[in-house]
Amino acid sequence: AAVSPVLSNEHMAENIVAPEASAATIVMTYTKEHDVSLGIAVMKQLQAQQRRLASGDMSDAENMLMSQAVALQAIFTKLALRAVSANGSEQIQCLLGLALRAQSGCRATLEALGDLKFPRQATFVKQANIANGNQQVNNGVTHAHAITPDAANKLSRPDHELQQDAGTSSATVTSDSNLAAVGKVYRAEVRRR
Repeated sequence: AAVSPVLSNEHMAENIVAPEASAATIVMTYTKEHDVSLGIAVMKQLQAQQRRLASGDMSDAENMLMSQAVALQAIFTKLALRAVSANGSEQIQCLLGLALRAQSGCRATLEALGDLKFPRQATFVKQANIANGNQQVNNGVTHAHAITPDAANKLSRPDHELQQDAGTSSATVTSDSNLAAVGKVYRAEVRRR
């Protein structure tokens, strides 16, 4: 049974645009391998890794990141040692710069591995209104002199400590019928503790 050329072309196009085919091509190019059957085997391995990832198995990604971190640490060590025996400050500076970039890459890779294994949880905190004694907490009240985002940023110094209040004091309010204490009529008969 002969395969129609249209299906064959569609199948070839599907393989060409598949991400694992592109990755296999790059892997084969960098390893200087030209064996087509080896390239197909690499592509099948990548497909198997993708299936494991789709099922929630992150072990391939974890192994890759750990291997990269170890490789970057080896690069850092080699470059740092070469800098010790380098001639001239420019050569020392260049080698140490490259060594520190490899060290930074190693740190970032380990950080990514940590985030992969132990994802950070977002924390949402609601305001707790705890009134002790004679205290009233009003939420949702909008005042004419509400703090704007720009003003809020000016409330703290660059070292994140609060500035002293430089504002003028406002006049004391003697009574406000909206905030008056609850009268005896509305009090409970038995007080709870």
